[in-house]
Amino acid sequence: YKLRQTKSAVEKARKEAKQGVLEYGRRLDGFANEIKGEIDAMIQVHETPLLEIEQKEKDRINAIKEKIQVISDFAEIDINATSDDIKAAFDKVQDIAIDDSYQELKEEAFKARDDASLYLSERERQQKLALERVEKQKEEAEKRAIEAERLAKEKAEAERLALENKKMEEEKKIESDRKHVEKIHNEILNDLCATNNLSEEKAKYIIRMIAGGHVR
Repeated sequence: YKLRQTKSAVEKARKEAKQGVLEYGRRLDGFANEIKGEIDAMIQVHETPLLEIEQKEKDRINAIKEKIQVISDFAEIDINATSDDIKAAFDKVQDIAIDDSYQELKEEAFKARDDASLYLSERERQQKLALERVEKQKEEAEKRAIEAERLAKEKAEAERLALENKKMEEEKKIESDRKHVEKIHNEILNDLCATNNLSEEKAKYIIRMIAGGHVR
């Protein structure tokens, strides 16, 4: 029982002592918060202009990078751009002056201009080669067409001459056959008239009958 009373007394004393400590802790926290609030206010006084300076620095860098991006964008010229468009873009890039306004990004600006110029100069060369190929193909096609037309004319002329020669040969053969038949008929006519005392009219009639297949 005595021990229990002692234990209760110890617990009571603990609570009373703790109450004082908690009150002290709350006052200590409040005091610390006041100090921190004053320090934060002093920090803000110095931090605000520093943040403004930092933002101005970011804006300055971004403005220069935007100028450099404008230079780099020349390398993004449309794939269907004409040779005149490419040359105009190349001339514009060459006219861009890289001065001290680019500040510490000056070398980057030079590189962007050189890269864009080089790209536009490949593009211009490629298009020139492509145009040359097209022109060469056009000339070759024209030559082939002219050659095909020449060969067609030669073939047509050869066929015409062959046809004329064939016609002449046929005419010659017909004429030769006609003369041959006429010669034979004359010989028959003379023989008939000479050996049979036939009149020329009757002899010709007999010849026509033989030539016509009426006499075996």
